[in-house]
Amino acid sequence: MALGYVFLITSGDAKHPEIAKEVIGQHKIIGDLTDNTFETRFKNFKTALSLNPKYIWSVRGGFGASSTLYLLEKHGIRPSQDSAYVGFSDSTFLLMWFRTHQKLAIHGPQPHANTVIYKKTGYKPNRKVKFSFDPIKKRIYGFETLHNPKKLKTLKGAMIGGNLTCIHDQLGSKTQLQGNNQVVFLEETNEKSGNQEKLIQALIDAKTFEGAKAVFLGDMNEPKHMALMIHRRYPHLLIVYSPKFGHADYNGFLPFGFEMNMDLETQKFYFDNQKHLPYEPVVFDRPHRVMRGELDMVSLISLNGQYKVRLKSDVVLTLQNPDYRPRIIRNIVSLLRAGTLKENTTVSIKKDVVIEYPDSDEDKRLIAQELWRLCKLRIVWV
Repeated sequence: MALGYVFLITSGDAKHPEIAKEVIGQHKIIGDLTDNTFETRFKNFKTALSLNPKYIWSVRGGFGASSTLYLLEKHGIRPSQDSAYVGFSDSTFLLMWFRTHQKLAIHGPQPHANTVIYKKTGYKPNRKVKFSFDPIKKRIYGFETLHNPKKLKTLKGAMIGGNLTCIHDQLGSKTQLQGNNQVVFLEETNEKSGNQEKLIQALIDAKTFEGAKAVFLGDMNEPKHMALMIHRRYPHLLIVYSPKFGHADYNGFLPFGFEMNMDLETQKFYFDNQKHLPYEPVVFDRPHRVMRGELDMVSLISLNGQYKVRLKSDVVLTLQNPDYRPRIIRNIVSLLRAGTLKENTTVSIKKDVVIEYPDSDEDKRLIAQELWRLCKLRIVWV
């Protein structure tokens, strides 16, 4: 019989764990910040799986889940028999892994973001969330209809998705989202509208919405504009919106795998926790494409949704918008998971990709060190 709850530090930048423990109470927590390397997080995740609890619950998001997923796949590990995974944001990588293996994956609040945390630290995401230990309780939520071209009155189906950037960063991998017969859910945090447009366009190009029942947009910048982009390509799709799912003040539970019941007349929906529905992605053929020269990492990840990208030895990786260390590592891991990069090879990266504070040279050293430990990649800064 499965244990009740196991709470897990899956992120590399989890803060205030002592306050999160106040929310978690006496439930088991695995991991701490005294040794929070990707190796330790992976070991802790395996421990959580071996316990076979009812819920494996991420303490918070941030960065690091993609490296955990990379190692899970590398070592051929599968989700535990009776466990569901709960989390959001960076945890989207692990939500997709659980769902790809037909396990329940619940997009929902984490104990690091809620009313208790906000009162003590001022940490704003999910600051109005009253943390609950029952993620599959029947709850009725509202939404706003943005596009309903078929004049639907009701809709039923399973939901899948998560953070837009993290969904994008899985293009070309084993956990690439494919919306066939699903309600595709997307949310985003603090991403400029121009960047969101590129990510949405990449998902459109990768046929993410092909065969989908609907699209549900959570909290993000300019949701109506993002909905219009999808509508122009898929004019038949139902598209709805609610800011109460994601990184804003509220963050409701979305159990991916239970049947979602949506009433378009009252603009309310709920999940039936007695009806499990399968996730059956359609795999599209992707022709090979060989690239060379100076290439933007995010653009390469986008291309992996359409092609099996291979790189010539003269490739130099760069970023149109220089970013900070954890996100650069996540970009590299995404290219590894898609097969664009290989272990035990040398990768050239342009020097000015890092804008981390306070010392970009130190960050370059840490990037090279972590990628060598993770996958034996040799980084050359050019």
